[in-house]
Amino acid sequence: MPIDLYGMPASAPCRAVLLAAKAVGVEVNFKEINVRKGEHLTPDMGRTTAYIRRTLKKRAIVDQRLYFDIGTLYARFGEYFYPLLNGGSPDPAKLEKLNEALTFLDTFLAGSKYAAGDNLTLADLTLVANLATIEGIGVDITPYENITKWYDTIKTNAPGYEEINGKNLLAVLFKPFIDQFPSIFEGASLDPAKLEKLKEALNFLDSFLANSKYAAGDSLTLADLSLVASVSTL
Repeated sequence: MPIDLYGMPASAPCRAVLLAAKAVGVEVNFKEINVRKGEHLTPDMGRTTAYIRRTLKKRAIVDQRLYFDIGTLYARFGEYFYPLLNGGSPDPAKLEKLNEALTFLDTFLAGSKYAAGDNLTLADLTLVANLATIEGIGVDITPYENITKWYDTIKTNAPGYEEINGKNLLAVLFKPFIDQFPSIFEGASLDPAKLEKLKEALNFLDSFLANSKYAAGDSLTLADLSLVASVSTL
């Protein structure tokens, strides 16, 4: 279904939008208006503009929550957890910073069913994936009443939640970490045999990348982004 675009061919910003739409394969229904005749000030355009403003405000809230997720919540989770994978000890100060981020999230959720209002959005799905991971490594989220209520709502209403992000699946996902890094969870030393298997996997990846700029050829693809996320974790 095409998207209505109101504008003028002489407008560079309008042409930029048309170029971007063409580049990503979005069909546009271009509706030319004459600004000199005041066609942008008609009641119909006023209603359209008001709708756009409301939509932009909602989008801005979603964007803010997403920036908070990657720039604060996930960042502080990483600062606390990833050093443990290299044999470090839990840092109480970093855990406190993570809990501070959870307090921020709890505040965002006060009086709101979802992270950005009354509807499930990408912000909820992104935040809940991180929250489940944070809970999965043993951080207590029960003191945060708004988070707990929201968490239960997402579990019930997000399509495919249990299959993709449910507790039982997370236990399976974290088992390789527990097996590979028992020093974190049990105070034991690393298993040389399992570490060798991990190195073997890295050798396979190294072979795939021989004479290739990217993982699947000469262009950046989703394969690169997925692989680099795993490699950076290692």
